[in-house]
Amino acid sequence: GRDTEKNKSLLKEIVSEFKRNKIRTSIFMDTDLSLIEAAANTGTDRIELYTEDYAVAFENGNMNGILPYVKAAKLVGDLGMDLNELFCVDCHARN
Repeated sequence: GRDTEKNKSLLKEIVSEFKRNKIRTSIFMDTDLSLIEAAANTGTDRIELYTEDYAVAFENGNMNGILPYVKAAKLVGDLGMDLNELFCVDCHARN
């Protein structure tokens, strides 16, 4: 995922350019709540969460692996952003 604190200026510039052209934006990221808060400050419309950590936890029997995603999803909504479907590049291989 993108470090939205470190790259705040660049992301704000890119998001602004897209919005000027009526293009919706999404930032692909992990469940780090401080980075989600920083993402909201870029003006992005939505967040897409990377879910490999959840897939690994679930595969290893850790049913609490979903909790960071629940907290992140709630924060995304509280900050007025949308949440794209959860995504994991490797999830399809974890059967």
